[in-house]
Amino acid sequence: MSLAPNTTAMSATSADPLPVLLAVPALDNTFGAVLIGTCIGLIFYGLTAHQTYRYFRLYPNDVSILKVLVTVLMSLETFHTTLCVHMCYYYLTTNYFNPVSLLSGVWSLRLIPVVTGTVIFVCHSFYACRVYLFGGLYRPLVPAVILLMFGELSFVIGE
Repeated sequence: MSLAPNTTAMSATSADPLPVLLAVPALDNTFGAVLIGTCIGLIFYGLTAHQTYRYFRLYPNDVSILKVLVTVLMSLETFHTTLCVHMCYYYLTTNYFNPVSLLSGVWSLRLIPVVTGTVIFVCHSFYACRVYLFGGLYRPLVPAVILLMFGELSFVIGE
């Protein structure tokens, strides 16, 4: 189905709105899934916020670098959640009944992969450090993991 505006249907809006309704693409199988995913993501964001709160309450004597890491990750997750909500609001509320807006990506949609890639890179860096500190048999895996992390980061930058 073409997303280009139907000029014949647009001129007939005053007489009969049915052609305009038929020209709008269905959003339930695309943005409906995005909306449901965002709602589920908000639940997980709440769990993450709770875990962050509990971490700072239960481990006040942890080293500063871990506290900074948890704060940075929580800030990135907050930004990611805000971007997802903004994307849903832009397409499903602000541009409701405007199928032409579906042709271009809003800024929050274009920024989501960058923020997600950053979160993944920071988390995997932490895990690689932990595996290295664990030592022994697993230490030779760390260079391979670091190589894969930078490969993932290059894909995020290249997007």
